[in-house]
Amino acid sequence: MPEPVKTARAVVPNAGIEAWYARNLKALVRHMAKATEREVLAAYEERLMAQDRARWGDSLDAEFLEVLEAIFGRLRVRLDTAARLLAGKLSRDTGSYTWKNVNAALKEAGFTVEMGLTAREAAEMQKIIETNVRLIQSIPDQYFDRVREAVGESFAKGRDLHGLSETIEPWIEVKGKEKRRERMGPEEALKREKEIAERRAAIIARDQNNKATHALTSARYQEMGLTRAIWMHRPGGKVPRPTHMAMYGLEFDLNVGLFDPDPKVNKPIQPGELINCHCTMKPVLPRLTPPADPVSGGVTSAVTVLERAA
Repeated sequence: MPEPVKTARAVVPNAGIEAWYARNLKALVRHMAKATEREVLAAYEERLMAQDRARWGDSLDAEFLEVLEAIFGRLRVRLDTAARLLAGKLSRDTGSYTWKNVNAALKEAGFTVEMGLTAREAAEMQKIIETNVRLIQSIPDQYFDRVREAVGESFAKGRDLHGLSETIEPWIEVKGKEKRRERMGPEEALKREKEIAERRAAIIARDQNNKATHALTSARYQEMGLTRAIWMHRPGGKVPRPTHMAMYGLEFDLNVGLFDPDPKVNKPIQPGELINCHCTMKPVLPRLTPPADPVSGGVTSAVTVLERAA
């Protein structure tokens, strides 16, 4: 009968880190929306005062469109600076959390290890930063598109831009037996756009906290010489993925992942890799049957960097 696989407990993502990240991303979205409205309004009204409205024709001229894009460009630079600060803290905090919990899990399983930050872990931390910066930069894309439409609509109708909430009136799809268009009120429209951006921020926070935790945990285990793990399913969304439920308890290579037969995936994946996946893993530990030392004939103290706890 084969010897049972020995594992350490799973390291799950830290809810506090996720909450902090979501809170700060949402605050960043709100500041971005206010800054956008303030700067675009000022530029539009300045343009109206500086030049005869009749000379503009029926659409915005190229010069003002350049002014608009310059505003978005400045806001993106500011957003990039804030994004790097947030992403850097996410990476550092997740790193500290995973290292502490990996060591604690191994100690509970009967192992101790002393290892500083490795090149693999440093690379993963930098990857986390760059990935999150790109995601944060993507948040305002839809919002800026709405602003462009609002400015053009306000101009075409000969109105002053008293506020984006006065001019943004998006059309949205409404579900039903037959799809129809429904016009939203101005205040609801602007509120909806901000809520969409904030929901995206919350999704990014949850998803990236999961991914960062697994990536750094896996990197640390592999640097210790551990290469295998057991998939642990944790319900995430309202409807759990059937394939992930079936993966529960299966062993996989940390460097490869576990094959997901879902037709929409159909490839090896890591725990937490797919959006809204809360799955994690437990590392498979060495057998603790050290080989004989070829020189002294004695027994070596370990087969990996792990050492048996006293």
